[in-house]
Order: sequence, then C-alpha cells, then structure tokens
Amino acid sequence: MTTANDFTQAHDALLVAAFGSPELDEQAHLSAGMTPAQVETLRARIVKLRDAATDPEACAKVMVNYAATNADRSAWMLIFARFDDFVRQGKTPPTAFIEAINERLCVFRSIDSNSLDDAFFGKQGKGHPESTSITDYWWEETNASLVKFFLSRHQTTRTAKKMRGAKSPLDQAVDDTIALRKKMSNTNERGLSVTTIKRHYGRFNPKK
Repeated sequence: MTTANDFTQAHDALLVAAFGSPELDEQAHLSAGMTPAQVETLRARIVKLRDAATDPEACAKVMVNYAATNADRSAWMLIFARFDDFVRQGKTPPTAFIEAINERLCVFRSIDSNSLDDAFFGKQGKGHPESTSITDYWWEETNASLVKFFLSRHQTTRTAKKMRGAKSPLDQAVDDTIALRKKMSNTNERGLSVTTIKRHYGRFNPKK
C-alpha cells in the first residue's frame, strides 16, 4: 500500500527532478539555530531526494497510485502542479502522469461520470467519513514538528523542580505552536485546539 510518506517522498523528488536542488548551506542552517545532528538529517534527506529524482517515472507512479487509491483531491491537485512544473521547465512530464490524466479524462467523457470532480476525485459514499487529505496530513506533520521543536527548547531550559502552577514543557510547546500558526496565517485557522495539536504530536511522536 502506498502511504502518505511514500507520496511525500515522491512529490519532493519530482520537485528536485524539475528544478534541481540547492546546495546545503550548513553554516546558514547552524546560524539559524539548527543543531549539527539536524543539519546531518537534512543532508541525508537531500541525498535521498536526489537519488529518487533520477527516476521521475517511478515517483510519478507512486503519486498517481496514492491519489487514485484514496480519491484524494489534494493529491491530484499536486500531480497537476508537478505536471505543470515539467511543462514550464521545457521538460516532458512523466508518462505515468500523462496516462493517468488521460485515463481520468476518458472517464469524464463516458456516461459513468457527470463531472471532472467525479472523474478525478471520486464520489464520497453516504455515511463514509472523508479520509484525511495529503495536505491535511502535511499540516498535521508540521504541527507535530513544531511541537517537537518548541519542546526541545523548553526542556533544555526547564529547571530541575517545576514551579507550582507552571505549565509542563509539552503544554507550553503546544501553546507556542498554536500561537505561531495563528501569527503566520492571514485567516482564522481551524483545528488549532490544544487537544488537536496534542493528537498530531502523538501521531508522529508516539511514546516508546
């Protein structure tokens, strides 16, 4: 089964295939507050993406499989965006994209579909809860990463004995995450409750 992580890896690799990847500026990242270990993790990810980008066809197949299997509108929109990247860069889009889009257009032309939405994104059955889209998944992962970042900062400055009435490092990290997300947004963000952010953190950082 193609997972959200598989889709993310394939998507990012296609960005590298279309535009290339910048060289890692280690000093700049260290100056911005990243630890040497975090820089090395980033370096390893860049190398992995560059390797995957050498086979854009395989990456495209992963994205199409995920989008079709999950009837994920966001995933299809990202496929369209990466298709557009290749065209604008004067490169031929992966055959898997061309074939998948053509197949969906054939469905649209048939009597089995009433709209492009039906053809590409599928129909949601009654009583069947809508699955999390890939973009929702990415936001959840971002929230979890932010909590982890703030948590590491609070834990390093935490006194040996917590003051009475003070928030725990995790609660403070969740509050900081919510505050940052709201500050970054020009609209009212939904799904930024303490309970929701804690659930996101627990999903990507399960207790050992």
